[in-house]
Amino acid sequence: MQHLTSAPAADMRVVDAATGDEITHVLTLDEGAGRIRRLKVNGDSLVVERGDFVIIDEERAFRIEPRVALLPAPSEEAPAGDDAE
Repeated sequence: MQHLTSAPAADMRVVDAATGDEITHVLTLDEGAGRIRRLKVNGDSLVVERGDFVIIDEERAFRIEPRVALLPAPSEEAPAGDDAE
């Protein structure tokens, strides 16, 4: 089982294999067995029952992808300089 708490994991994301939607709040995963352990979330809040966070253990198809930083789009204008007319 891989734990997504190590430094390199911050550059990775877990996505549902069928939909491509990101699976958030993942605590651990087992790629070979297709198992994920994650925190239950309602809206933007973690779900708590009897003083404990609710943990979901599930089997589902998923993949791990690198987290891609969004770069600003290149400017359409030519840079100002001696070549500009």
